[in-house]
Amino acid sequence: GGSPATRRARNKRSARASAAAAAAAAPAGRAMRLGRSKLVRKVLKFYRVNFGLVAPYRVLLDGNFIFALLSKSMDVSARMRSLLQRAELALCVQRSVLRELESIGEPVAAALRFAKEACTEVDDDAAEGASPSEKLLELVRGTPSAEQFIVATQDAELRARLRGVPGVPLVHLNQVVLTLEPPSDASRRSHRDTETKKLSAAREEEREVARKMRKRELKEQRRKEEEARRAETAAEGLLKPRKRRAAGPNPLSVKAPSADARARDEERRRKRLRKG
Repeated sequence: GGSPATRRARNKRSARASAAAAAAAAPAGRAMRLGRSKLVRKVLKFYRVNFGLVAPYRVLLDGNFIFALLSKSMDVSARMRSLLQRAELALCVQRSVLRELESIGEPVAAALRFAKEACTEVDDDAAEGASPSEKLLELVRGTPSAEQFIVATQDAELRARLRGVPGVPLVHLNQVVLTLEPPSDASRRSHRDTETKKLSAAREEEREVARKMRKRELKEQRRKEEEARRAETAAEGLLKPRKRRAAGPNPLSVKAPSADARARDEERRRKRLRKG
């Protein structure tokens, strides 16, 4: 009620209040986005450092995730790229998921069309399991880290089971916001175990280096001791007096035999010859 002027004044006040509320909410919204972006970078770094997850990322989508985003008119590729810090990525879908969507038919026709046109098909025929979820679990357990998947699913039970597999990043849609989950307990335990093994190996390497250094030091010490003993022996040899050898008679000091002695020697020699 009220006059037109009163209504106009009331409308102006309402508009100013709405504008003020929007202006106040804008910084809060930016802060929330920055906080989510910072958390995503931290999670991606954790998986990069500990499990070798690097771009281009392979994002494995299940049927219910594709259906959930398309039902809200969301651009799956653009939203996923925005979530993962504008990194290069490849959207993937299991062959069993395609068959599942085909079997459902018209209600998921848009999801099937997107999966066929925008995603790379992953052959999971060899993976054990009766359902796409079972095959997905088998697939991520047997995937080398160089071909690791980021898994996007709206199946809460499947996410709970995937959290028990170390090194599997998980994405889901929370109302209208894509969310990259923090590392699971299994991933953190695997990280701690790896760090413990690295620390043990480093300590053992340090002990081995110390043993080798001690061995070289002992060898050097023995060498120096041997050199000292040799030097001491050589010094004793130089200081020790030499024994003088007995000298023979001086030929100049020997007297020549007399004439009588020569005559007696000659007489004895002749007697020996006569007897012989």
